[in-house]
Formats: sequence, structure tokens, C-alpha cells
Amino acid sequence: MWLRYNQISGFRLLTRFLQNKIRYCNEALAAVKSGGGNARALRRAAKRHDSLATATPFVVATIGFCDAFLYCKGVLCYTLDDRVRILDLHRSAKSELVISIPGLLTQALPAIGENSRGVFLILYYSDHIISCLYKSEGPDSTAWLIAFHLKGVILAVQELESTDKIFVRHNKQYLYYGTHSEIGTDGYKKWVISGYDFRTRKWFDKKIHLPDMVGSEIGSTICFEFYEGFFYALSNQTSFEVEEIDWTSFYHCIRFPLNSPCKDLLQKTENKSMWRRQHQEGPIDDRWTSLRLDVDESTGKLRIVEARKEWYLGSSRSQRTYYTTDIKFPPPKDDDLDLADLPAPATTSEADFTFPSTSSWVPASTTLSEAATSSESSSTSSDTSTSASSSSSASTSTSLDSQGPDSLPDVPLLRLLAKDDHPHHIEAPARIPENTHPGNDGSTQPTFTLAKSRIRI
Repeated sequence: MWLRYNQISGFRLLTRFLQNKIRYCNEALAAVKSGGGNARALRRAAKRHDSLATATPFVVATIGFCDAFLYCKGVLCYTLDDRVRILDLHRSAKSELVISIPGLLTQALPAIGENSRGVFLILYYSDHIISCLYKSEGPDSTAWLIAFHLKGVILAVQELESTDKIFVRHNKQYLYYGTHSEIGTDGYKKWVISGYDFRTRKWFDKKIHLPDMVGSEIGSTICFEFYEGFFYALSNQTSFEVEEIDWTSFYHCIRFPLNSPCKDLLQKTENKSMWRRQHQEGPIDDRWTSLRLDVDESTGKLRIVEARKEWYLGSSRSQRTYYTTDIKFPPPKDDDLDLADLPAPATTSEADFTFPSTSSWVPASTTLSEAATSSESSSTSSDTSTSASSSSSASTSTSLDSQGPDSLPDVPLLRLLAKDDHPHHIEAPARIPENTHPGNDGSTQPTFTLAKSRIRI
């Protein structure tokens, strides 16, 4: 009875810690969705935090080779031999979805015909939707933004006027893309953003212009993100001109509703509540600066995370430090429209789309061994004149939708690899003898310890 009581108390304590301290992390959300597995989720979250803090991964594995890749939302998307391969690493998927690039382009752009050689790039992934960029070659080169669902449905196709520093953010309801292409009155390029509604299949009439958002390097001086029905843009730059000797830096953040992209509803932060740093703190090596918007795992609120390499207070030794800052927008004035009074964004589900069971450009899924042992890698230029009807020998196509929430293994990457079917398999950390101790029969027995794999950053 005492043991049973301790087990129940420990379970309650474990659940309370997971759901209160890190309730918004991916592991906690998966445990809530599955209705259990709190202990496994906590172990996985603890290993992740320890690996990042100590730069000591629990296991290192080679997943595959590619021409280009994108890792977003726990899903790896990479291109190899005129194919897009999607693998859900967070849920430890055993197989990957394979999509034919020639077949995809043939369905999205039927008018391109035989003149279809160009460059294909993956821009973003979220909610089983991939946004990509296709740029044709030749004297009349054009660029297209294509968004498609993994079940084989083309959701959006848009010819682009410019691809200068293009970015895409989307969820199940809306898609926004931006380019650094608008020339301002001061002669500098500015950001312009366009939006699309997946439910109505229409582009919004108005574009959002950001003349006051300084910064052109995404992930270093500016970043963009979706959060709770709003589009956020954040910059750590103040002016296009050279700064003075003594200056104070602030963060600059704007947001607007996803369902109503207009200038009247755009909100801006104020300098007095978004202090960043003062020049007297020391010089910065901007080559190491990283900027992003991240959700706090404890509170669920959006925050600023910036890494800076600086010689603090003029020290002879530089150090890299991560700073977190809360985003504070000024309260609405009496004559301003309160965004809280706006109708909530229209929800949409997969039932709003018509998904075919099969598609000519979505062959059946293949295992990692087939991906790694495929023919030699081609360049990112894809010749869509190749027949789009080629498919693998499997009879049905699978997608990430068919892979339900998997159990959370202690070593998720080990499930992706097997020693006999992958030519680039890397053994798990071995156990090496550390010292010896006397055995039961009087002989000397080695004491083993787990060898750690380390990475350098």
C-alpha cells in the first residue's frame, strides 16, 4: 500500500510539473493529446534541454543525402533526384513521403509544356502544407510560388514579380509571403507582404507595406512569424544610416490580424518598452547575431530570442549570450479599434478541401534505405520533361496524416536507422571500460561507462 501511494504521488507530481512548468512544449502537448505518457514526455524534454545546454547530443545519426533541405516544425523536407522527400522526425516516422517534382509542376503549371527546366526550392512547411518556389530558365524566366497539401492538392499558385529575399509563413488557414523589393523614397528597399486565404482560395486585395521595418537579413536583423491569429514582424535595427558613436538600440515589432491585413489594424511597439542594448555595453560581432520569435514553454506567450557575440564592457574576451525579451504593445486608445473586438479568424479544416486518394505526383512512400541508395544526386535544376508517371512499386501512397501520434521513444532517431539496411549507419554511443573492480570469482572485471558523442559549435 505504501509503495502504491508513492507511485500515485509521484505520478501526480510528474504530471503537475509537466503541465505547469513546460506545458507549452511539444512533448507536453503530445502527452495531453494522447491522454498519457507524461513520464516519457518529461524524460524526452529533459534530454532535449540537456543536449542543447551542453552541446552533447544523445545520439548522432546520418539520415540521408540531399541537394537542399528544410527542417521546420519537426519535419525534414529535402530534395534528391527530382524528388521531394518528407520525413516526420519529431514523431519518429519509419518511412518518408516521396513527391515527384516534375509531376507536381505539371499539375500546378500545365501551361509550361516542354519548356520547364528550372530551379525548385522548398520555402516553408506547416500543417501538412509545403510552400515552394519554382523559377524557370531561359530568356523569359518567370518565378512561381506554389503551395500544396501532402495529400496531393494544389492550394495556391502565384506568379511572382520579385523573389528578392522571399519568405513564406502559413498555417492551415492563411498563407503570407514577402519580398524585399519595394524601393522607398529614400532609395532603400523595403518589405512588401501579400496574403492568401486557403478557405476562399483568394488573395487579399491589399498588400502590407513595411517602410519603417529596417533589416534585410532574415534570422539576423529581421524575422517573421505567425502566432494566435496574427502576423508578426520583428527587427533589431533602427536606421539605414551609420549609427552615431553613442546610441541606444531598441526592438521594433509590428503585427496585424491574419484575416484582415490592412494598415488601420497594424500595431507597433514603442521604444520605451522594447529596449535592446546601449552602445557603451561593448562592441558586437554582427556575423554571429541570430534573431527569432519563439513561444515560451512555460507561459505560452511569444517572446524575442536574440543571440549576440559581444565584448561586454570592452573586455578582451568575447562571449555569446542569448537574450529573451517580452513583446509589449501599447494599449489601444479610445478612438482606436480594439483588436480584441474583431471576429476570430475563420477556422478551416481538412474537410474543406477535396483530397484525392492518389495523385500522379505523389508516389508511394519509401524507406530511408531506398532514399540513401538512390542514384547519384542531381543538381537543384529539375527537368520536368521527364515522365511524371514514374512511381515506386508500392500500391498505395501514404502521408504524414496517416501516421498518428506515435509513442515517444527514449531514442527517437534510433528508430529511423537499422544497421543492415542503411549504408551510412552510425553506431550508437558505445560503452567503454573506465576502470576495473574485483569480480565474484576473484578475477578483475571492467567497469563500463557510456561514451558520449560531442559536437563542436
